[in-house]
Amino acid sequence: MLIELIATLAAGFAGAGIALILRHLTGGRLPKGAAPLAAGLAMVAFVIWNDYNWYERTAEGLDERLEVAASYPESAIWRPWSYLLPVTERFMAYDRASIRTNEAAPGYVLADVYFFGRRMPPAGAPVLLDCEGLRRGDVRDDFAMGEDGSFTGVDWFSVPPDDPLVGALCNLA
Repeated sequence: MLIELIATLAAGFAGAGIALILRHLTGGRLPKGAAPLAAGLAMVAFVIWNDYNWYERTAEGLDERLEVAASYPESAIWRPWSYLLPVTERFMAYDRASIRTNEAAPGYVLADVYFFGRRMPPAGAPVLLDCEGLRRGDVRDDFAMGEDGSFTGVDWFSVPPDDPLVGALCNLA
């Protein structure tokens, strides 16, 4: 976040500098208020650009094993332009190399899932999916799978059929 603040201030100084150079080159025909106006416009333009490009830059920089399962565009009152084109502030990815199935438990998939949020460190957790029962299970530390395919140490909750993890992982298994 500190880097974003420094970059925003640098954009403001650059905008003001360009306005001052243009004022000098035009022999003072530009008004004196052009420099602060250009600084403000440059800072707002940088913030908007940075908001819209965070998701693409972050997703492109992921390890090749990670696949984005879902992104969540959002609008906010302090960013009125986001009502026209929502900004992606968070997304979810799964590790293709971590996908595990078991013949004793057909229809179940276990994978490592990572949650990315803007201005937050990434968080990861193993997730167990019941593809047929449309349930997602948060795996606890005491997770175990019995030889009969039963699970312990899982907090289950129902998910809709269009859940992004179900769509991505159940089709791969």
